[in-house]
Amino acid sequence: MSTYSDASLIFYPSGYKESKLYSLKPTDGSGDLTFTRASSATRVNEQGLIETASILGSEEVVNGDFATDTNWDLGSATISGGLLNLLGGGGLSYALQTNTNLVIGKRYLATYTIVSISNAGLGVRVRVGNGGNGIYRTTTGTFTEIITCAGSFEIFLEGNSTNFIGSIDNVSVKEVITNNIPRIDYTGGGCGKLLLEPQRTNLVLYSNNAFGNGTNGSSATTTTPSVIDGVNYRKMTATAVDGNIFAGVSELSSTPTGLMCFSVFLKKGSCDDVQLIDQNTTGKSIRVNLSNGTIISQSSGLICGVESYGNDVYRVYLVQDFTSIGFRYDLYAKEIGDFYYTTAQMESGSYPTSVIITNGTAVTRVSDVAGKSGISSLIGQTEGVVFYDFIWQATGQAFQSSGVSSGSYHNSISFGHYGGSLNLEIYYNGALIGLGSQVLIDGQRYKIAFAYKSGDSATYVNGVQLSTSSTSFAFAAVLNNLFLTYDGENFGDKVNTYMLFKTRLPNADLTLLTGTLGETYFESYALMANYLNYTIQ
Repeated sequence: MSTYSDASLIFYPSGYKESKLYSLKPTDGSGDLTFTRASSATRVNEQGLIETASILGSEEVVNGDFATDTNWDLGSATISGGLLNLLGGGGLSYALQTNTNLVIGKRYLATYTIVSISNAGLGVRVRVGNGGNGIYRTTTGTFTEIITCAGSFEIFLEGNSTNFIGSIDNVSVKEVITNNIPRIDYTGGGCGKLLLEPQRTNLVLYSNNAFGNGTNGSSATTTTPSVIDGVNYRKMTATAVDGNIFAGVSELSSTPTGLMCFSVFLKKGSCDDVQLIDQNTTGKSIRVNLSNGTIISQSSGLICGVESYGNDVYRVYLVQDFTSIGFRYDLYAKEIGDFYYTTAQMESGSYPTSVIITNGTAVTRVSDVAGKSGISSLIGQTEGVVFYDFIWQATGQAFQSSGVSSGSYHNSISFGHYGGSLNLEIYYNGALIGLGSQVLIDGQRYKIAFAYKSGDSATYVNGVQLSTSSTSFAFAAVLNNLFLTYDGENFGDKVNTYMLFKTRLPNADLTLLTGTLGETYFESYALMANYLNYTIQ
């Protein structure tokens, strides 16, 4: 088997742009997936830092390098020698150009270089829209800032005094686009994975100061935020063991109800033994070692966990049913010393999703939706294979699904999850062929191949045959859709690979496709014997 030659469609998380995910095959773009998410969202980048997924729009400035003396309305300014020269002299120093593409409320990345300043203490700034003000800069250098457009359609450079004298070059303004941007996520290191998450709302009003606005224990102090490895942290210092550090009592936008997940990022200082405890109810808690991310202890029956983000940073979370209880979480130092925290999140569900930043109000990240319609030529209509490589994360939803279909679930080949198990099914003209069921484990990687052919179907999971079927079938409509999400629910939060084949591969190839070299398949009999500790006679 040659995977690339045999497959009709290969998706691997790599290139993307607004509303699109590029597939490796076919190369003409006909297999590229469409993507939507009508809100911004965060990801973990290759450096391990949390950032808002974004791309830059087209250039809004004309003649930003001042190569010609055009396109700018000038007040007490000239363009010469490839520079904008603000001359002061008692008049208003500015350069202006009208831009009707600007949209009030959108954010723009402004970049510019101050080549010279002739009068110390005075500065220049960029305005994007009337009222979208940048920072006055009083030194030479190249500056970059994000400015929210707050007024009329102008890009404006102005001095902070009528006497400002200086030269500016390389002015650029581009929209920062965050909606409908796919997220390639590097949580835990390794290769990037396509992040597909359900809708979640962070109820914590101030995500980076969740505990600071709560109750101050007498044996603890905190500092204003400081930047460590590019992240804003608050430092907490305990002068007594079990000192009540801070309680986030007043930090929620509304009362939590039902199954909720609370999480907070912690970083090791001189204290590496910290406990997150629900003080308002039964005192359920998780205690962690910030040197290695291990759980020292946890309350019986509590759903909780620790996720590593590198550099002694861990996201600690616990899940509780708030149907009949209130809300109050505390952080406890289990030894004298200090540690750091940032970014708390309270969301509906049984596990923490990507960070949702808040600053005074609850914020909702809507669900990611990915798929492709109109690709009947890439889907085997009477036989084929659907292959999915993903990391499972239970969402708590009643039904999640992925696969190919005619646009109706009554003619489809699907990976479904309901009733607590993976279910692999062929629907044809409303009839059902079940091809096995398996309980999925949160956080585990699964490689599934669904081979279908009338009278000869089979499913393989992680190198092992799960089931076969000799049932004959024929689809009543053309299969023309690939869906990674169904009715807003995602099957597997992190996607490694998705492939389609137009022929039913032999079972040996399905083992190779879904297995792991040296564990579920071997390149030779000798390798297998060595792995199993057999002696070849």
